[in-house]
Amino acid sequence: MKIISNGELYVKRSDIEFLSHYDSTFPLDLALEHLMDIQENKYIRITNQNQIDYLLSQSDVLDFNLFQCRRPEDIKLMILKIKMKLYEESESSTEKMTPEEFRASQIEAYKNKMRIEYLISQFKEILAYKKGLNRDIYPDVPNPLYTGVTNGEITSGISIKHGNIVFYKENGEEITREDIDNEFYNHAVNIVKRDIRKQNENDETELVEVQSDNKKYLVLESKTLRCNSPKTLKLIDKRESNQ
Repeated sequence: MKIISNGELYVKRSDIEFLSHYDSTFPLDLALEHLMDIQENKYIRITNQNQIDYLLSQSDVLDFNLFQCRRPEDIKLMILKIKMKLYEESESSTEKMTPEEFRASQIEAYKNKMRIEYLISQFKEILAYKKGLNRDIYPDVPNPLYTGVTNGEITSGISIKHGNIVFYKENGEEITREDIDNEFYNHAVNIVKRDIRKQNENDETELVEVQSDNKKYLVLESKTLRCNSPKTLKLIDKRESNQ
């Protein structure tokens, strides 16, 4: 799945691996640069313009921004329709085929099966993301679905990574904490605290400032101090009442 945010493109190693196996126009330099990345579930920033153009043209690599706003029911229906299509194609007759045609059809059927399974895996990723259960490592970049807050030079917005907020300069230059006005900074902190409480209302968290690798983003990262699930809360209440 590809993530497009603030003029940048991110994909996972698994996306690159799929395309390298099943797309005849796959650019070799994309594999040489990124297939050695250790973490398969981490989103990688693509900076080469030719590679960006290639990935944007690949419809099999779904656009994260288009599907994160879809209802779970709609996504589940898409998965069902894709599975039905795969079943119908597997039932097609091969009786009148020559041996060469049969082998070619089997190869094509296998490629199509892999493609469909890859599409389904991306839909399942979106469903898990919407529930906050996804284990993929998302980039700390602005989520395009949310309107940011700006003072004209610096913008703050909700990150694609759940619970975090990002600050960045409109001109794309590097940013540090000293660049941000205290009043504007505190306003953004209040926004992310409200968002964190909505997602993890029972958890105890703190915010930690970190800078992105390219120094374009200052991130307020939500760190869970204690995960208080309903079951855990009952145990805590019982223990405190006995003290």
